[in-house]
Amino acid sequence: MANIAEGILEIRHITAEAASDLETRVHGTGNLLNYACQADHSFEGNTLTILFTCRWTCSDAWKFFENLLSDESYEYRPELLRSEMKGKGTEPGSFYKEVVKKACNSNTFEIKR
Repeated sequence: MANIAEGILEIRHITAEAASDLETRVHGTGNLLNYACQADHSFEGNTLTILFTCRWTCSDAWKFFENLLSDESYEYRPELLRSEMKGKGTEPGSFYKEVVKKACNSNTFEIKR
């Protein structure tokens, strides 16, 4: 088994319907966001928090969300674009660590390693 990276992503200013759709999509990614265990999530107020595991790094997770932000046919794309996102990925065994942020009306993450 490869090293297991743990990730967290917080999405602010999102409706319950969009949060529910994202939860379903995350669980449907197979090993992409559920590598070592099933992804977990919580929704409070207007903030969705997703805890997930990936193989080696969380880079594929960030790409997954950026793809949704770029998909013009995605029903909740306008809401995701208006949202603010912040998260991080870590894997202590390989010293991997990165922090991500997405500003309102941006469709990409700013990644700091």
